[in-house]
Amino acid sequence: MRYIKLLFIVFGASSLWGEPYEGQIPAESVLLFSVHGGNYVVMADLSGETLWRNKEKLRHPQMVEPLDNGELLIGDVTGAIRMDVAGKVVSRRPVPDKAENCLATILPNGNLLTGLEGPGKLIEVNAQNEVVHELQLRPTSDKVHGQFRYPTVSAEGTYLVPLLASKTFHEYNRDGDILWELTGLEQVTYGLRMANGHTLLCSQGRIQEYNSEHKLIWEFDLVADGKLPKTPVINCVPLPGGNLLCSLYQGDDEKPDLIEIDSSKQVVHQWTFPQHKRVAHISIHPRSQPFVAKALADTD
Repeated sequence: MRYIKLLFIVFGASSLWGEPYEGQIPAESVLLFSVHGGNYVVMADLSGETLWRNKEKLRHPQMVEPLDNGELLIGDVTGAIRMDVAGKVVSRRPVPDKAENCLATILPNGNLLTGLEGPGKLIEVNAQNEVVHELQLRPTSDKVHGQFRYPTVSAEGTYLVPLLASKTFHEYNRDGDILWELTGLEQVTYGLRMANGHTLLCSQGRIQEYNSEHKLIWEFDLVADGKLPKTPVINCVPLPGGNLLCSLYQGDDEKPDLIEIDSSKQVVHQWTFPQHKRVAHISIHPRSQPFVAKALADTD
């Protein structure tokens, strides 16, 4: 078993078992994900090989997004961080005392959206570092760490917010009115409005799809459908052909950290990273993306 684990670390899961990737992620893409076990960010290819990771240690990194200026945007508990390709922190927009953050993303208007766990707010900041909008959330828990996770903004401008500690999902308009509420969602971490107008939700051991009338129309259960252990599904990325790439938050060296599933609830492919403990937020990017291209050039 020790020999097998060493092979995993060197080659990655797909290389070890001789299973070439045949899913729907576009060729020449890379996987970018945060890792909680070591507090860093990883870029890997589709075989599972690690291509890049940052050097400067972070604090519980969450959402990760490569920028067009060749930097990496990261939300960790200390604030919104910009990191260069050498893995060094370039700038940090810190959170105030008794607050944490899990969110950092660039909106279509070019502004930064970040968050304040504890106060329960989403903050929009312009290029001059001025706050131009605050959205007060309505959690039932005032817990700081884990108060909410991975909010996204729909094409209509609404905010999809998983209130992790409250076991609740909310959709808000810009004025802070609740447009939609779902309760009783254990470990809810992600909500995404897809191109077809449906909403994808990730929670403890489940991925759910709701239609535009807020009716549940599809559900994937990790245990019943995937024959996998029950663990939080951190987030999912819709793929061009309808499959989903999903991140599973677990620490077992022999269980998958990422899975790709299809609409018939089959696991098409899986990745295991025993060297990266507790993979969190996952995203997919082309090798031509400026940060990705610079990172790959530096490793050649």
